[in-house]
Amino acid sequence: MNIKIGKHIYLTKVAKTIEDRVKGLLGTSSIKKNMGMLLVFDEPGFHKITMVGMKYPLLLVGISKFNEVLQVIPAEVGNNYIFKKKVLSVLEVHPDSKIEEGEEVIHASVVNEGNMLDLHYELNSEGEYFILDQNGNVQVELEGSERIVSRIHTKKLMLLFDAYKKDKTEKNLAAIGSHMVSIINTQDSQDFEYV
Repeated sequence: MNIKIGKHIYLTKVAKTIEDRVKGLLGTSSIKKNMGMLLVFDEPGFHKITMVGMKYPLLLVGISKFNEVLQVIPAEVGNNYIFKKKVLSVLEVHPDSKIEEGEEVIHASVVNEGNMLDLHYELNSEGEYFILDQNGNVQVELEGSERIVSRIHTKKLMLLFDAYKKDKTEKNLAAIGSHMVSIINTQDSQDFEYV
C-alpha cells in the first residue's frame, strides 16, 4: 500500500493481525527512506510500541481514524513508547522522515465496493478534467468549479453533520463551516496537481 503524507510517499507493508503487529519490523537490519510498516489496530487507543529487539531507530507516526497525523515519536532501540493520543494506526518509517502532526494521511489506493481504485486526475487536450481508475477508465467527468473532497474529509464532514442533526446549535454549524473552509484553504494552497 502506498501512503502519502505531505509531499512524501511511503511504500508500506500492512500489519492488521496481533501477530503481524508484534513482529512488525523485527528481524530487519534497516529501513529505506521511502519504506514503512503500517500497524492497523481494531480500535483507536493509547497503543504501545516496543523497540526492544530492534536493530535501528524509527519514527513512529500515530494516525487518527480520520487519517490525520496525531503524534510523531522518534523511537530509539530498546525502549517502549505509548501514544498520548488515541490512534487507530501507527506508521513506522525511517527516523529522518519529515512528518509533522496535523498532516493528512492519504492512502494511494482506496477501496470502493470491493474494487481497488487508484484515483487520479487527468486533463485532456480539450481542457476537460476526469477522475480515472487504475485502468484509465473514466469514473467522473468534471464540468468546472467543482471541489473534490477526500474520503478523509468527507468522513469528518459527515460526523460534523451528524452532530449538528442531533444538536442544532450555532457551535455545531460553525464547526461544519470551519472544516469546509479549512479544506478549501488547503486545496487552494497545494500544488496544482494535488488540488
